[in-house]
Amino acid sequence: LGTAFYAGIRAANPDMQQSADRFFDESRLMDIRVMSTLGLTDDDVSAIKNISGVEAVQPAYSADVLTMKDDSQLVLKLMSVPDEMNLISVDEGRLPQKSGECLVDNLLIKNYGYKIGDTIEIHSGDEDGELADTVAQNKYTIVGRGRTALYLNLTRDSSNIGNGAMTGFVIIPKQDFNLEAYTEIGVRVSGAETLDCYSDAYETLVDGVVSNVEAIADVQC
Repeated sequence: LGTAFYAGIRAANPDMQQSADRFFDESRLMDIRVMSTLGLTDDDVSAIKNISGVEAVQPAYSADVLTMKDDSQLVLKLMSVPDEMNLISVDEGRLPQKSGECLVDNLLIKNYGYKIGDTIEIHSGDEDGELADTVAQNKYTIVGRGRTALYLNLTRDSSNIGNGAMTGFVIIPKQDFNLEAYTEIGVRVSGAETLDCYSDAYETLVDGVVSNVEAIADVQC
């Protein structure tokens, strides 16, 4: 019995890592996330695309906003629909196809009782800014729910608005964002998908491209 228990414990970690690596590959999860306090432009996208070792790039928008649900204030992370990277696993319904539609985090369905067809009204969390400076709509109809490889457990990002803890993500059409610059650029590294993402070989490969990205940072800024 002891041997069986020990063998199970020893097998759990590599099994979990293999499952995670498969999910990352199926979702085409980025290998590198490029961010800047100045924001990112199409020139930055082009510059990163030309870096040695870069297979693909994907600019994206995101923003933290507030909503009210049953007298509770929730912090939501709005994210643009991905094109070819960080793909969303849709568990019910579909991805948003037009302005005013959204797909929500499974956690919002499970923990707060949202359902497909509900409307989420959002508000700016910035006292000095207007919501219209960030997104085109203040109400979104839920058309789907799902998961993302960006979050594997029940915790989400921290936030600088509300209570400081993100409740869940909300996917909206890219054209609904009114931001002047991208908030991040996802990068996939050539040859990385064939490697175990928890291996030294993967880390070495990706770190080399990270150094190449950092080398152009000062010029781009």
